[in-house]
Amino acid sequence: MGTDSTVAAAATTCLPWPGLPRAGADPPRPRDLKAKSVALRLLARVSLGCLVMLRVGAPACLITAIPDFTPPARTRPEIITSDTYPPSPAVGKVALFQPTAPSSSYTGIEFSAWVLSEDADQDVQTVLLIDYGDQSGVSNGPYRSFVPGEPLKAATMADGPREVAIQWQPQAQELVGCHTVTLLVTHQSQQKNHVYYCPADPSDASTLTWFAYVCDQTDLAACGSASGSMICPIEGQTTSTYCAGVGTGT
Repeated sequence: MGTDSTVAAAATTCLPWPGLPRAGADPPRPRDLKAKSVALRLLARVSLGCLVMLRVGAPACLITAIPDFTPPARTRPEIITSDTYPPSPAVGKVALFQPTAPSSSYTGIEFSAWVLSEDADQDVQTVLLIDYGDQSGVSNGPYRSFVPGEPLKAATMADGPREVAIQWQPQAQELVGCHTVTLLVTHQSQQKNHVYYCPADPSDASTLTWFAYVCDQTDLAACGSASGSMICPIEGQTTSTYCAGVGTGT
């Protein structure tokens, strides 16, 4: 804001001030005096309005600073396991793979869960790792085999949880028995050779593990009779750190 003198000076620019009589000029006539009196009163009212606008109205139009907006930082994708967002099949129960007929193919089972994260415009990579931690598979990585899923499009925490669903259908007879099925989500996988699906940053990944039993294709009766009492080592299993220490693999 300027000083009072500055404001008063600015106010005079609203209307020109009536000129004073020049030296040696004839005395003003009564009619002229009356007209000038009316003009002065009008000028006073308009000038007052200009002062009000300068003192009160003008500051409301000033932009003193540009708002500082910092985008939220990316967070680790978290797999949610709650009653509101339950994984499927239920964790703690054995998923049973049975062939439709002797020596026929297995019926696939869809494994799904909900993921919540602040992605900072980066999609979330998803994959099922079969027997995570077993290096005897053809991949020669810390899993026997894998089933890649569709990436989750980048979102925010405000968007809420998003569902990821990937189907596994066993293909080989040698898979008969108990297995782990681990969902791994991360913003960036290593994408190189036998550690392709391991996260580039272990702190930017989450896992969820189910247990599954693959029945013998040639003995459906045995599978059916054992389904209620088959044992898989569900309790006490940790399968979330097998990728640790293999980040330098080639």
